[in-house]
Amino acid sequence: LVVHLTSGAQPPAVTAAGTRRIERLVERARNCGVRLAFENMRASAHVCHVLDAFDCETVGLCYDSGHEYLWTPGVDHLAGYARRVAAVHLHDNDGTADAHLPPFRGSIDWRRTAARLAASAYGGAVTLEAEMPFGSSRDEVDAFLRQAYAHGRKLAGWLEQAAKGAL
Repeated sequence: LVVHLTSGAQPPAVTAAGTRRIERLVERARNCGVRLAFENMRASAHVCHVLDAFDCETVGLCYDSGHEYLWTPGVDHLAGYARRVAAVHLHDNDGTADAHLPPFRGSIDWRRTAARLAASAYGGAVTLEAEMPFGSSRDEVDAFLRQAYAHGRKLAGWLEQAAKGAL
């Protein structure tokens, strides 16, 4: 289950009350056999606090490439929590907006990102979080899906190469 701890440009500070709420959520998830993947958002302090406070199998990181590039470029979530990566939301942007473009359509360094992701414990699917304009025609949707799939396959190949040290 992917969880957003905050929303908006000005999230509230990390608090003891919030930590107690997360503790109840983690316990409930553990009892139900659910793994929680907390997504890196605008303020890395929140996700880092939760991952540090709850170092257990139930709690992991949902690594969002576009969010890190746009909002927290100085924080390397993949290095800091490499063994805790439980899910990924991979998308691109140009560093000015959370555009949710398919990989290779913005300015993220995908070779570097692939190498960093391959060095983590993540072994799941290449999950793209890509958007297209509302109201697109059927032909535009078909073209977008074909392109997103091709870009996802390319990135998956890069991840395989990086895992072998060949990227």
